[in-house]
Amino acid sequence: MKKTILLIILALSLSSCFMVTNSMRRFEGRHTTDLYAELGYPAGVYDDGSGGMVLVYTEARGTYYCPPSLSGETSRRGVLIRYTPEVIASYDARRVFWVNKNGIVYKWLWKGL
Repeated sequence: MKKTILLIILALSLSSCFMVTNSMRRFEGRHTTDLYAELGYPAGVYDDGSGGMVLVYTEARGTYYCPPSLSGETSRRGVLIRYTPEVIASYDARRVFWVNKNGIVYKWLWKGL
């Protein structure tokens, strides 16, 4: 049973990676106007050192919340009370496109689903 669940999770992860890769690959060779029309304007635009640009899109993903908690532990010294503060965490999904001086996407990279 555990192996089946693990295989299902692995298959879903791989299919997600494949979908993101295909999504990125379709912009290769296209003009930035196509990129802007579909994804909007990037969070960051940087010089690539060759007259082109590096466009960086970021999006917060996987945000979760853990409420604060108190726990007690009895020892020879008495009761030790531990407080765990709330945690709000997320990670950024990044989509990076390298664009030549003519505005054509020639390279891409993604990190985070």
